[in-house]
This record gives sequence, C-alpha cells and structure tokens, in this order.
Amino acid sequence: MRKTIHWVFALSLFFTACDNTLDITGPAKETMIVYSLIDKADSIHYVRVNKGFISEDVAPIELAKDADQLFFDSLDVTVKNLGTGEVFSLAKQSIEKNEGVFNSAVNYVYSFQHKFTEGTQLLVTVHNPLSGVTATGRTFLVGDPTLTSPSPTTINTFNFEPDINFFIGFTGHRDAVEYEAKIGLVYDETDINSQAETRDTLWWNFARGKFGDLTRVSIRTDGQIFYDYLASRLEQKGSNIKRKGIAIVYELWQGDEEMSIYSEVFDNSSIGIVQKKQDYTNVENGYGLIGSRTRTNLYGTAINGKVQTQLQTNPVMTRFNFAD
Repeated sequence: MRKTIHWVFALSLFFTACDNTLDITGPAKETMIVYSLIDKADSIHYVRVNKGFISEDVAPIELAKDADQLFFDSLDVTVKNLGTGEVFSLAKQSIEKNEGVFNSAVNYVYSFQHKFTEGTQLLVTVHNPLSGVTATGRTFLVGDPTLTSPSPTTINTFNFEPDINFFIGFTGHRDAVEYEAKIGLVYDETDINSQAETRDTLWWNFARGKFGDLTRVSIRTDGQIFYDYLASRLEQKGSNIKRKGIAIVYELWQGDEEMSIYSEVFDNSSIGIVQKKQDYTNVENGYGLIGSRTRTNLYGTAINGKVQTQLQTNPVMTRFNFAD
C-alpha cells in the first residue's frame, strides 16, 4: 500500500519565514526533518527537528494538528566544530509560533550559545536514543562582506533623489553564493491629539541574486523608485497623524551554496510552497537543510535633509503627512 510521509519545514531563507509542506513517498520508517541556518555573528544558534509522519487512515491536515506527530520525545542534538573538536550539546526549548495548519500549542527547537569565526566547519548531529536513528549535516560558516555603498560612514547621508541614480555596492565573501539586500526607512508617527508616538520601520527588499564568478555587486537605480515603493506600502491616515523620517537602515544577507541550491529547488519563493516530490536535502539519513548565512546591518542615526524634503514634497508622498 502506498504510504506518504508529510513533513513541514520552516525556512527563513534570509529574513522571511515561511512554511513549506512536502509530500514524500517512502517506506514506513522513522524520518527526521532537520533545519539549521547558522550565522557566525549570532550569539545563540538554533536547530529545529520535526518528525516525518505516516498514516494510512488519518488525513495529513489532522495529523498536523497533533504535536505528538511533529516532535520527538527525546533527542540528543550536538554541534561539533570539526576544526577544534569542540562539541556543543544543545538544550531543548519552547518558542512561540504563529497560528496555522500545524500545531501551535508547542514549538520546540534546540539551542546553544557560541561565537564562531568564518570558515569554521560544523557537524550537526541529531540522535534518537529510543530508536537509535541518527541524522547528520555539515556546513562551512560564511564570512562578512565588504560594504562599499552605503557604508558605516555614509549611511546617515545616503540619498534618494528623483531622476538621479543611487548606488548600492558590496563585495561578497568568497564562500557566499547568494545575496539579498534590504533598505529600510525608520519613521515616527505622532497623534497630535493624544501626543502618542510610535516608531516603525518600512523595509524594501531591494535586490536579490547570485554572485557568480565575481563577488562584486554594483546596483544603480533611480531614487524615485524608493518613494514609489514607500507610497505603495504606507497606510494613508487621518490628518491628526503626523510622520517624520528618522533614519535609513540597511541589511545585507549572504547565503552559502546549500542555501542557494535549496532556494532554486523552491523557485526563489519566499511564500509557502507545496511540492509533490522529494526535494533537495543535505541531511544524511533524514531531510532538511544545514546551511550558513550572514547578516550585516547598518543602522543610521540621522537622515539626509534631501530625503526628508522628498518625504514631504514628492508627489507620491504628500498624502502620508510627513513633516519636520
């Protein structure tokens, strides 16, 4: 009789979380789904492990609501630095999860704290002492990029002017294969009636691609596109709500080859995906992804005066009540 393993894999490719549900035809045996993206700059690292679950009688959507079908009772999860031989034993913890098809009453991950350096090779091992099943995966940690524009010294003066190209430039790390760049506007909203003030950031997923043979990336785009994007995403509010631009922020993500291959399998999508076939995995004796990524942040503390003026006077922005 045909049996299907249904498994969920939560992928945060760079900065977007999504749930990917795959149906994999296979034998009736214990199956581990292991997921970890390790950033050398993070102080806390996570490994998520789910069950592949099998049933001939119960609908997959019903199984997905049962936490016992998603998580193992007892696991030994370790991460080994293959360069130094140091082994880290991970602690199980519960984290919050959004409501959805899959059970959200409990959501377990395994974590440990350590600061790594670029080029470190790690071995992730998940062992079930009750069944004897072990799944493993390896990754090399990607290093930092070199930022050209914006840079730590220019982020406060970074400018977007209509009919003038702004420039984004960086050189990726030698082990990075894929990148994604985000630009954000930090702004305050003030209710002039109650004087209540809130701060928010509107992110623009500006560019995404692969490095290819050259790791240097240069992108030039008309500054008007920045304001067109803001206008497409900001909510128009009443005249009592005043806004003020505070700063420009920038994030650059890099991913290793494993992440690049995985994203190709899922057609570069950042929304939920359903596949009716066995997909890419680099986990031995299991499914999932063990990979490396980096996130580089530039947090501005001020905003270019020309940008402040455009927020107030640009034809597409006037209805959003930006002021000094």
